[in-house]
Amino acid sequence: MCIRDSINAEYGVERFAMQPIESSEEFGCLGDAISSLKSVPREYIERDLRITGASDDHDNATLNYGPDASGNLYAIEHQRKLHWFSHKCRAIAWKGSTGQVAAERREKDEAALHGWLATLGIDELVPVFMEKGWYGEHRLERMKVSGLAAEDLDELGIRDERYRGVLLQGKRKAAMPQTEWTCFDKRCPRSFGSREALQQHCEDTGHQSANATKSTMEKFNEDVRRQRKQQHRSANATSARQ
Repeated sequence: MCIRDSINAEYGVERFAMQPIESSEEFGCLGDAISSLKSVPREYIERDLRITGASDDHDNATLNYGPDASGNLYAIEHQRKLHWFSHKCRAIAWKGSTGQVAAERREKDEAALHGWLATLGIDELVPVFMEKGWYGEHRLERMKVSGLAAEDLDELGIRDERYRGVLLQGKRKAAMPQTEWTCFDKRCPRSFGSREALQQHCEDTGHQSANATKSTMEKFNEDVRRQRKQQHRSANATSARQ
Protein backbone atom coordinates (compact mmCIF):
# COMPACT_ATOMS: atom_id res chain seq x y z
CA MET A 1 0.00 0.00 0.00
CA CYS A 2 1.48 3.36 -0.97
CA ILE A 3 1.78 6.20 1.51
CA ARG A 4 -1.26 8.11 0.16
CA ASP A 5 -3.40 4.95 0.17
CA SER A 6 -2.36 4.32 3.76
CA ILE A 7 -3.44 7.81 4.81
CA ASN A 8 -6.70 7.48 2.89
CA ALA A 9 -7.50 4.11 4.45
CA GLU A 10 -7.03 5.39 8.00
CA TYR A 11 -8.73 8.77 7.75
CA GLY A 12 -11.38 8.00 5.15
CA VAL A 13 -10.61 10.95 2.89
CA GLU A 14 -9.18 11.24 -0.58
CA ARG A 15 -6.55 13.93 -0.24
CA PHE A 16 -4.33 15.47 2.37
CA ALA A 17 -1.55 16.64 0.02
CA MET A 18 0.96 14.35 1.76
CA GLN A 19 4.55 15.17 0.84
CA PRO A 20 7.90 13.67 1.96
CA ILE A 21 9.73 16.15 4.19
CA GLU A 22 12.72 14.20 5.52
CA SER A 23 14.60 10.94 5.16
CA SER A 24 17.02 9.20 7.49
CA GLU A 25 19.13 6.13 6.71
CA GLU A 26 21.09 3.96 9.10
CA PHE A 27 22.71 0.52 9.06
CA GLY A 28 21.72 -1.90 11.77
CA CYS A 29 18.77 -0.56 13.78
CA LEU A 30 15.53 0.89 12.42
CA GLY A 31 15.05 2.79 15.68
CA ASP A 32 18.19 4.84 15.00
CA ALA A 33 16.80 5.95 11.63
CA ILE A 34 13.48 6.92 13.24
CA SER A 35 15.19 8.81 16.08
CA SER A 36 17.19 10.84 13.55
CA LEU A 37 14.06 12.45 12.09
CA LYS A 38 13.88 16.12 13.10
CA SER A 39 10.73 17.27 11.26
CA VAL A 40 8.23 15.09 13.13
CA PRO A 41 6.95 16.11 16.60
CA ARG A 42 8.78 14.28 19.35
CA GLU A 43 5.63 12.68 20.75
CA TYR A 44 5.02 10.95 17.41
CA ILE A 45 8.65 9.83 17.21
CA GLU A 46 8.47 8.26 20.67
CA ARG A 47 5.20 6.54 19.84
CA ASP A 48 6.67 5.20 16.61
CA LEU A 49 9.71 3.86 18.48
CA ARG A 50 7.50 2.04 20.97
CA ILE A 51 5.42 0.43 18.21
CA THR A 52 8.32 -0.66 16.01
CA GLY A 53 10.34 -1.82 19.03
CA ALA A 54 7.56 -4.11 20.20
CA SER A 55 7.21 -6.04 16.94
CA ASP A 56 8.89 -6.62 13.58
CA ASP A 57 5.52 -6.36 11.85
CA HIS A 58 6.07 -2.67 11.10
CA ASP A 59 9.62 -2.94 9.70
CA ASN A 60 8.30 -2.23 6.19
CA ALA A 61 5.07 -0.45 6.96
CA THR A 62 3.78 3.08 7.33
CA LEU A 63 2.31 4.45 10.56
CA ASN A 64 0.14 7.54 10.59
CA TYR A 65 -0.08 10.19 13.34
CA GLY A 66 -2.18 13.27 13.97
CA PRO A 67 -3.75 15.55 13.21
CA ASP A 68 -2.12 17.90 15.72
CA ALA A 69 -3.63 21.14 17.04
CA SER A 70 -2.78 22.88 13.75
CA GLY A 71 -4.44 20.21 11.60
CA ASN A 72 -1.13 18.68 10.43
CA LEU A 73 -0.87 14.97 9.69
CA TYR A 74 2.37 13.01 9.86
CA ALA A 75 3.37 9.59 8.61
CA ILE A 76 6.58 7.63 9.07
CA GLU A 77 7.39 5.13 6.37
CA HIS A 78 9.74 2.31 7.44
CA GLN A 79 12.10 0.38 5.21
CA ARG A 80 14.32 -2.41 6.57
CA LYS A 81 16.20 -4.67 4.18
CA LEU A 82 19.05 -7.12 4.61
CA HIS A 83 22.21 -5.72 3.04
CA TRP A 84 25.07 -8.20 3.08
CA PHE A 85 25.65 -8.96 6.77
CA SER A 86 23.56 -6.14 8.29
CA HIS A 87 20.25 -4.41 7.76
CA LYS A 88 19.87 -1.19 5.82
CA CYS A 89 17.17 0.82 7.60
CA ARG A 90 15.44 3.90 6.35
CA ALA A 91 12.72 6.15 7.81
CA ILE A 92 10.87 8.63 5.62
CA ALA A 93 8.76 11.38 7.19
CA TRP A 94 5.65 12.61 5.38
CA LYS A 95 3.51 15.61 6.22
CA GLY A 96 0.06 16.73 5.09
CA SER A 97 -2.75 18.90 6.30
CA THR A 98 -6.48 18.64 6.85
CA GLY A 99 -6.71 22.34 5.99
CA GLN A 100 -7.67 21.81 2.33
CA VAL A 101 -10.39 19.32 3.20
CA ALA A 102 -11.71 21.55 5.98
CA ALA A 103 -11.79 24.55 3.63
CA GLU A 104 -13.73 22.61 1.00
CA ARG A 105 -16.21 21.35 3.61
CA ARG A 106 -16.71 24.90 4.94
CA GLU A 107 -17.30 26.17 1.41
CA LYS A 108 -19.93 23.48 0.82
CA ASP A 109 -21.63 24.23 4.15
CA GLU A 110 -21.67 27.95 3.38
CA ALA A 111 -23.34 27.31 0.01
CA ALA A 112 -26.03 25.17 1.68
CA LEU A 113 -26.61 27.83 4.34
CA HIS A 114 -26.85 30.52 1.68
CA GLY A 115 -29.44 28.49 -0.20
CA TRP A 116 -31.65 28.15 2.88
CA LEU A 117 -31.41 31.81 3.92
CA ALA A 118 -32.02 32.90 0.32
CA THR A 119 -35.40 31.13 0.36
CA LEU A 120 -36.27 33.28 3.38
CA GLY A 121 -35.02 36.42 1.63
CA ILE A 122 -32.32 37.12 4.22
CA ASP A 123 -29.17 35.62 2.65
CA GLU A 124 -27.24 38.72 3.79
CA LEU A 125 -27.10 37.01 7.20
CA VAL A 126 -24.81 34.24 5.91
CA PRO A 127 -21.65 35.89 7.35
CA VAL A 128 -23.34 36.14 10.77
CA PHE A 129 -24.15 32.42 10.88
CA MET A 130 -20.71 31.45 9.56
CA GLU A 131 -18.85 33.62 12.07
CA LYS A 132 -20.75 32.09 14.99
CA GLY A 133 -20.24 28.55 13.69
CA TRP A 134 -23.94 28.00 12.98
CA TYR A 135 -23.47 25.88 9.88
CA GLY A 136 -22.94 22.28 8.91
CA GLU A 137 -25.26 19.63 7.49
CA HIS A 138 -26.77 18.47 10.78
CA ARG A 139 -27.21 21.94 12.31
CA LEU A 140 -28.75 23.28 9.11
CA GLU A 141 -31.22 20.40 9.02
CA ARG A 142 -32.24 21.12 12.62
CA MET A 143 -32.76 24.80 11.82
CA LYS A 144 -34.91 23.91 8.83
CA VAL A 145 -37.03 21.41 10.75
CA SER A 146 -37.25 23.03 14.18
CA GLY A 147 -36.63 26.69 13.39
CA LEU A 148 -34.77 29.11 15.65
CA ALA A 149 -35.88 30.33 19.07
CA ALA A 150 -35.44 33.83 20.46
CA GLU A 151 -32.49 32.57 22.54
CA ASP A 152 -30.81 31.33 19.37
CA LEU A 153 -31.15 34.73 17.73
CA ASP A 154 -29.72 36.39 20.84
CA GLU A 155 -26.71 34.07 20.66
CA LEU A 156 -26.25 34.95 17.00
CA GLY A 157 -26.47 38.64 17.84
CA ILE A 158 -29.43 39.22 15.50
CA ARG A 159 -31.29 42.24 16.88
CA ASP A 160 -33.06 43.55 13.80
CA GLU A 161 -36.79 42.98 14.23
CA ARG A 162 -37.32 42.18 10.55
CA TYR A 163 -34.77 39.37 10.62
CA ARG A 164 -36.04 38.10 13.95
CA GLY A 165 -39.60 38.08 12.65
CA VAL A 166 -38.68 35.97 9.63
CA LEU A 167 -36.61 33.44 11.60
CA LEU A 168 -39.06 33.18 14.49
CA GLN A 169 -41.88 32.63 12.00
CA GLY A 170 -39.98 29.55 10.86
CA LYS A 171 -39.97 28.36 14.47
CA ARG A 172 -43.73 28.82 14.75
CA LYS A 173 -44.34 26.99 11.47
CA ALA A 174 -42.17 24.10 12.65
CA ALA A 175 -44.26 23.84 15.83
CA MET A 176 -47.57 23.63 13.93
CA PRO A 177 -48.93 20.16 13.17
CA GLN A 178 -48.58 19.36 9.49
CA THR A 179 -51.42 17.79 7.54
CA GLU A 180 -50.17 15.02 5.29
CA TRP A 181 -51.79 12.52 2.99
CA THR A 182 -50.12 9.14 3.04
CA CYS A 183 -50.06 6.27 0.60
CA PHE A 184 -50.03 3.08 2.62
CA ASP A 185 -49.43 0.81 -0.31
CA LYS A 186 -46.58 -1.48 0.77
CA ARG A 187 -44.71 -0.70 -2.42
CA CYS A 188 -44.66 3.02 -1.75
CA PRO A 189 -44.98 4.33 1.85
CA ARG A 190 -44.90 8.03 0.94
CA SER A 191 -46.60 11.16 2.26
CA PHE A 192 -48.01 14.11 0.33
CA GLY A 193 -49.03 17.63 1.25
CA SER A 194 -52.47 17.56 -0.34
CA ARG A 195 -55.23 15.22 -1.42
CA GLU A 196 -54.68 16.28 -5.04
CA ALA A 197 -50.99 15.31 -4.92
CA LEU A 198 -51.90 11.94 -3.45
CA GLN A 199 -54.56 11.32 -6.11
CA GLN A 200 -52.06 12.20 -8.84
CA HIS A 201 -49.55 9.82 -7.28
CA CYS A 202 -52.12 6.99 -7.31
CA GLU A 203 -52.94 7.67 -10.95
CA ASP A 204 -49.26 7.66 -11.91
CA THR A 205 -48.35 4.51 -9.98
CA GLY A 206 -51.55 2.54 -10.38
CA HIS A 207 -52.07 2.21 -6.64
CA GLN A 208 -55.66 1.74 -5.61
CA SER A 209 -57.20 4.80 -4.02
CA ALA A 210 -58.52 2.52 -1.26
CA ASN A 211 -54.91 2.21 -0.14
CA ALA A 212 -54.48 5.97 -0.05
CA THR A 213 -55.40 7.10 3.42
CA LYS A 214 -55.42 10.48 5.14
CA SER A 215 -53.06 11.36 7.96
CA THR A 216 -54.01 10.96 11.60
CA MET A 217 -54.30 14.72 12.07
CA GLU A 218 -56.67 15.09 9.13
CA LYS A 219 -58.79 12.18 10.39
CA PHE A 220 -58.93 13.75 13.84
CA ASN A 221 -60.13 17.06 12.43
CA GLU A 222 -62.83 15.37 10.39
CA ASP A 223 -63.97 13.32 13.41
CA VAL A 224 -64.28 16.51 15.47
CA ARG A 225 -66.33 18.19 12.75
CA ARG A 226 -68.56 15.11 12.43
CA GLN A 227 -69.17 14.96 16.19
CA ARG A 228 -70.07 18.64 16.30
CA LYS A 229 -72.59 18.19 13.48
CA GLN A 230 -74.17 15.24 15.27
CA GLN A 231 -74.37 17.21 18.52
CA HIS A 232 -75.93 20.14 16.65
CA ARG A 233 -78.54 17.87 15.00
CA SER A 234 -79.33 16.19 18.35
CA ALA A 235 -79.84 19.57 20.00
CA ASN A 236 -82.18 20.69 17.21
CA ALA A 237 -84.16 17.45 17.43
CA THR A 238 -84.53 17.85 21.21
CA SER A 239 -85.71 21.45 20.80
CA ALA A 240 -88.24 20.39 18.16
CA ARG A 241 -89.76 17.71 20.44
CA GLN A 242 -90.07 20.18 23.27
